[in-house]
Amino acid sequence: MEIIYQEPVNNLFWKEASKKFDLDFDEHNIIFTYGEKVYTFNPLSEDLMVHEQVHIEQQRRQNDGEMGWWRKWLEDPEFRLSQELEAYQEQYQFFVKTESNREKVNQALWSIAGMLSSKIYGSVISHSEAVLAIKKK
Repeated sequence: MEIIYQEPVNNLFWKEASKKFDLDFDEHNIIFTYGEKVYTFNPLSEDLMVHEQVHIEQQRRQNDGEMGWWRKWLEDPEFRLSQELEAYQEQYQFFVKTESNREKVNQALWSIAGMLSSKIYGSVISHSEAVLAIKKK
């Protein structure tokens, strides 16, 4: 995983995603993973590195690589949800395994469910559904 602290300026999929979901890379603290490269403006916490590593692995598993993964991610809300849900489940499991304070684990769950249910992914799931789905793994 290579972390790059800038917007992915020449990436067609980032441009399409930012238009489709009306996102500003800097304003929303968006993290964009393409292949082994992770674009961000802020340092990644360990839990976010776990999340992004899931996307790296998902893109590797995709028959037509990262381009095919991103195309499908943009066009298919169910695929987008399945991919993000898998990454958020792993991120949540990181908290479960590394944080002994149950209240902090619950706060993390609440927060990441908020992300999964946000406009960043096209509001494809409600917050309460996201909480249940993330915990399900």
